[in-house]
Amino acid sequence: MQSAAAAQGRVSDVPVAVREEWRARIAAEYTSAAITQHLVLWLIQAGAPPDLIDEGLAIVVDELAHSRLSHEVYVAAGGDRPPALVREQLGLAREHARLEEDILRVAVRVFCLGETVAVPLFRHLREPCTEPVARAALDRILRDEV
Repeated sequence: MQSAAAAQGRVSDVPVAVREEWRARIAAEYTSAAITQHLVLWLIQAGAPPDLIDEGLAIVVDELAHSRLSHEVYVAAGGDRPPALVREQLGLAREHARLEEDILRVAVRVFCLGETVAVPLFRHLREPCTEPVARAALDRILRDEV
């Protein structure tokens, strides 16, 4: 999948900051998938209802798709470096004696606060976007986040 700039041989017209933002999006979405997967493990360990576990796994699939889409945009914009994954951030640490307290802490931080901020951010990025590859990625991400 090529961007309009790449198709016209204008990859050099893509600002470095734009490329690096998409590179950061790859890592952010991948990290979100890993954290959600870990939270799902905790839900299983806590004996959560299967429907809740299924919802969590669906979020993992969405986050991996967002990472893939972000990579496609990054490459279309001329990016060729791997994402900067911080492995220490790809999991969760227990902080409380009761698992349920850690589940609550992470659910509030990631889904009530983090995802609440994500929707306006992606809307803001999408509004002025005219690049078809990036616009399609942002459309999908927004659809999944809302």
